[in-house]
This record gives sequence, C-alpha cells and structure tokens, in this order.
Amino acid sequence: MAARKGSKVFDVAGGRPRTVGPAELVTLRHLVADFVSVTEAARTLKFGRSTAYKALAGARE
Repeated sequence: MAARKGSKVFDVAGGRPRTVGPAELVTLRHLVADFVSVTEAARTLKFGRSTAYKALAGARE
C-alpha cells in the first residue's frame, strides 16, 4: 500500500510494461493484412496469440 502512495507522489505508473509497442502493433497489423494468421504473426513477433488478439482489439477502439 505504501508503494502505491509513493508512486503517486512521484507520478510513476505501476504495473507490467506493455509487450506490444507501437512498432510491433504496426508490424502485426501489416502481417494480418497480408493474410498471415494471427497465430503465425504473433509467433514471428515473439509474443502470445492472446496478446496479439488483445492488441488488435485495442487498436480498433
């Protein structure tokens, strides 16, 4: 609890860093647009299939 209060004082966001950054998202979208399956695209970019689907769903919003 004290760590969260301290992070607010220093304006630091907590949590795990994102796996899919803007560059990976662009690459993922290009691969999927070129008719590569999401599974193969995720494997190429070295992250999980569910992570790829979540990134694509978040990009559409």
